[in-house]
Amino acid sequence: MPIIDHINPFFGIHGGGNCLPGPQLPFGLARPGPDTLVPHSTNGLEPGRPIARFSQNHVSGTGGQGRYGNVSLMPVTGAPEQAHAGRALLAEEARVGYYRADLECGVRHELTCSRRAALHRSTFASGGPHGLVLDASAMVNGGAADCRPLFGFVEWTSPRDCQGWAILKGGWGHGFPYQVHFYLRLDRPAPLTQ
Repeated sequence: MPIIDHINPFFGIHGGGNCLPGPQLPFGLARPGPDTLVPHSTNGLEPGRPIARFSQNHVSGTGGQGRYGNVSLMPVTGAPEQAHAGRALLAEEARVGYYRADLECGVRHELTCSRRAALHRSTFASGGPHGLVLDASAMVNGGAADCRPLFGFVEWTSPRDCQGWAILKGGWGHGFPYQVHFYLRLDRPAPLTQ
């Protein structure tokens, strides 16, 4: 059996371990993974709680206050406003470089990453209304009172391309504002709603 098959991506996610099951590369900028509804641990995840979103960058195993969990995507069925309610996790799978969540709303969401980019794939079980909700102001709180978004900007440059940034404040390490930029490309044109 290859040594890679002995790696447990769920190691440290329970009991305050502050680790995440999402894919990552050593020294990689992209660190996508699931975030659960508050209250959650400082990494944005509390096993057993509904999934709130999938965000692009995380710290893992740090303890202390929360940090990052920025620029989130959440697949939805029905009205986009329903994304904020979270979705129960029916099943999940993780292995080196891959994470999959099966949500109660009939959506399978898969994640992988390169060193600087997160890749998402959503598969919708029904043909009814569905889509993705983008939140440029998302961030992990983990109980820190000073964590909050300050400013942000999102611009659709074509039906397949979106870019933007957010300025956020607080969390692990220091209380100074930090800025996160993103560029999103869809595999097919999207009907845009705001």
